[in-house]
Amino acid sequence: MATQYPSYLERFINKALTSLSFPDDPELNLTAFDMGEDAATLSIDEETVKRLRVNFGDVGAVEMAVPATINVSIVKVVQPAETWRNRILNNGLVAGATRSCVFTDDTGKTWNLIACTIAMNGEISANGTSPIYNFTIKGTLPVNKELYGVLIG
Repeated sequence: MATQYPSYLERFINKALTSLSFPDDPELNLTAFDMGEDAATLSIDEETVKRLRVNFGDVGAVEMAVPATINVSIVKVVQPAETWRNRILNNGLVAGATRSCVFTDDTGKTWNLIACTIAMNGEISANGTSPIYNFTIKGTLPVNKELYGVLIG
């Protein structure tokens, strides 16, 4: 059943809903209050349906999963910023068996990425030229969960 949002949520960005949670690595969890003005954005890096050339024309081949990127800005003075910075300096992998990240966007929709790594964009120093750190989370976004059941059983 589809969730019906109030009309103001359909027209305006509600950044207070935005969050990142890591089920197997909770020290990386972020709320909207930890994020900078740009908060977080998700982009899908490839098409979810590929066109394949066959004898009689083109057919669509549905992908099971596609690479996706989350860009997040974290305010430097909050505790998670130091945690994320130290993680980048030591190891950019997200912990856990699936290395998963759950991104909740500004409408409350959740996106589950698996096999995630984190990286830093821009400066690593805390010299104060910018009040935020910019991070990138790369992972795989399952887009056809029904196909998983057919292939895996």
